[in-house]
Amino acid sequence: MKTWILRVFIVAGVCWGFKELSSFCHQQTGGFTILGISSHRPFNAMWETNPLSNSATQEVKLALNQKYSYLFSGGQAVVFASEDGQYVIKFFDQSRLQPRFLARHLPRQFFDEKKLAKKLWKRENKLDRDFSSYKLAFDELKDETGLLLVHLNPTNWIQKKLTLVDKIHIEHQIDLDGFEFILQKRAELVYPRLERLVKAGDEDGAKEALCSILQLFVTRCQKGIDDSDPDLDKNFGFIGSQAVQIDTGRFTKHTMCSRYHQRNSPLETVVVRAPVIKESFKKWLVELDPKLLSYFETEYQQLCAHQAFTPQL
Repeated sequence: MKTWILRVFIVAGVCWGFKELSSFCHQQTGGFTILGISSHRPFNAMWETNPLSNSATQEVKLALNQKYSYLFSGGQAVVFASEDGQYVIKFFDQSRLQPRFLARHLPRQFFDEKKLAKKLWKRENKLDRDFSSYKLAFDELKDETGLLLVHLNPTNWIQKKLTLVDKIHIEHQIDLDGFEFILQKRAELVYPRLERLVKAGDEDGAKEALCSILQLFVTRCQKGIDDSDPDLDKNFGFIGSQAVQIDTGRFTKHTMCSRYHQRNSPLETVVVRAPVIKESFKKWLVELDPKLLSYFETEYQQLCAHQAFTPQL
């Protein structure tokens, strides 16, 4: 009996120790591992983005000709910043996009077929939604998102081994052609930009920034693109004086084709929806400067009237 109890305590201790060690390692590394951003998906034509121009290709190569250091881990990706501070590269957290290890390697008889099928469908559906959104952002909102490259398929043209410096300053070299990632210009987040302008007494600069945000929303809506997470706190920023959306994983396109034809081709009518301003941003803005909220709401109403939107404030 004593031997059995001792064994139970040993097993429990080993499990607790493994859990604590795993938690410690995750905290120290930010959850980043090369395995965690690796995948072996075959080429999928549906995820191919528009080809880069010669000038865009040169900028991509210039941006990748330097080391990238760990910045943070988000809900969808691990983000690294370039040495010159001008760019970020985002690698997808593959654990959220593919079946778990046991589901991929154990025989199906070990699982409930219906539950397993549902879980696999959810993963596949999320992958399709996310990658379709990234492609849409690059193809139709490239300037509005600061995107330089959306790399969702294996390629052989980059031919670059990129050095990543993780959270504990260990360097890793990866062959970019074999990884899925997003390369983007680095932006200053909306809240810090507005706080900085207000603190400096630059009311005109703050108003210009708010107008740029509204214009970004209008441009997206005019293209019939919806965003299910318009959070100005963390998903938007500024590159220079231009507002951009830095989180590009929640876009969907809404279009409808009319039954009228011109030269045997259907006419596409874009469904235009008004931009949504979240209540949390209005509350934050009124605390920062009530005059700015009043200005922002007035500009929003005028833009909606001009674009024939129904205001969502």
